[in-house]
Amino acid sequence: MLLEFRVSNYRSFRDQQIFSMSAYPRHEEGLDTHAFKTGVENIPPVLKTAAIYGANASGKSNLLKAIQFMRGYVLQTVTNPLSVLNAAYSTFLFDTESATKPSSFEITILVDKVRYQYGFSLLNGRVIEEYLLSYPQKVAQTWFNRIWNSQTGQYEYTYSTFFKGSKKTWEKMTRDSVLYLSTAVALNNVQLKPIYDWFKDQLVVINDLERLNQNFTVNQIKLGKAKDAIIKLMQSADFSIDDIRLLTKKIPNKNITIDGDNQVQVIDQEIDHDFVSLGHKTDSGIRFLNLEQESLGTQKFFFLAGPILDILNKHVTILFDELDNSLHPKLVEKLIQAFETIPDQEEGSQLIFTTHCDGLLENQTSSPQQVPLLRRDQVWFISKNETQSSNVYSLLDFKVRKNESVRDGYRRGRFDAIPFIDRLNNAG
Repeated sequence: MLLEFRVSNYRSFRDQQIFSMSAYPRHEEGLDTHAFKTGVENIPPVLKTAAIYGANASGKSNLLKAIQFMRGYVLQTVTNPLSVLNAAYSTFLFDTESATKPSSFEITILVDKVRYQYGFSLLNGRVIEEYLLSYPQKVAQTWFNRIWNSQTGQYEYTYSTFFKGSKKTWEKMTRDSVLYLSTAVALNNVQLKPIYDWFKDQLVVINDLERLNQNFTVNQIKLGKAKDAIIKLMQSADFSIDDIRLLTKKIPNKNITIDGDNQVQVIDQEIDHDFVSLGHKTDSGIRFLNLEQESLGTQKFFFLAGPILDILNKHVTILFDELDNSLHPKLVEKLIQAFETIPDQEEGSQLIFTTHCDGLLENQTSSPQQVPLLRRDQVWFISKNETQSSNVYSLLDFKVRKNESVRDGYRRGRFDAIPFIDRLNNAG
């Protein structure tokens, strides 16, 4: 589970920004359903969902990209660190000093009831600092700390006695642009593998850099795993879907190849293509429509259904940029509720998403228990200041009366996370 993330000097974030999934324990309303009770001493309940609000170009997407960059650097640094840097890395660009300062990333996670705090800093393609703290008990164990000494031109390493293995070998094999953690795992370090595997298997990002796999839901149905569950989920979201039909047909296709003499060859062939149709109940029986005939909202929810159901059965943290794009607010509400329906959990999946859907900010929802859909600690804002740098802050930073409408306050600009409409009105 994700507990906290810190970033500085990356894209629109100049100064260090902190995003936390720790629940505020003094707010008891919905705590049993909206947060995991970790069962670990000194770790408060961890939130299941969080919504991030802000104007266009405020930095919402950049926060997700910062975590995504950290994930990519951990997973790809051994094989091709430059490709990650060239594709996704940028310091803060609105001053001259930031280009000479390091970019820093730190993440705190809970894996198998152990808290890990891992971070690194980059400057000009070099790792200048990297560290890992483990909390199997109350007191932190600094498993390793790696710092670049510019005067000696060497890295300085310090270790905890709890960290075992061939440290000198891992040091020698770790290049300047490569992470020590990733190198050690590639060389069969067992202690660090749970952290590496969390980035690989339990952190999912869906945005403009990593699209939703639209074949996943179809493949789950083909495997006979999820058809009934997908129908049930779509019905709970008020789609009048009573059946799903999947038909695979051969369709004409052309295979284009270039041989060694640069001659283009075009070969006619047939490939399998899956045709999905959704069944709607009518007075004369079930009427099927091709998926392409359905609304964009129906199509997107269908493609989301498979991955969401799969994630709910695992322990995954999913970051979703613009979750409400092409989805009715009630459907977004339904997805959030899917993560928050099981009370008194100690672990499970998390959903963190950016959105403009202010209807989620209402204090009360259609829930019969009248529990807010989002607690105040689940609402985050991002806004830019006069230096063009992004600030990340929580609704908890504001005094909000119990019966006060957060939605109205957001629309009035009380939380500084909306566009300056007055400026637009006066532009002419």
